[in-house]
Amino acid sequence: MPDIPKTSVYRHVGLLADAGVLEVTDEQRVHGAVERHYRLCQAYALRTTSSTSTAASGSH
Repeated sequence: MPDIPKTSVYRHVGLLADAGVLEVTDEQRVHGAVERHYRLCQAYALRTTSSTSTAASGSH
């Protein structure tokens, strides 16, 4: 996604984390900044998988 500003990506990741869609799995300090690693919360992973398979089968 080279055409999307990093600040926009960071803001959206923050919103997803605040909403509980993403969870922080690791934090470490790198050159004075905090680097965070995220993963999709289990509840949303299951919801996404079922809705994706339903949508895919209905569109073919």
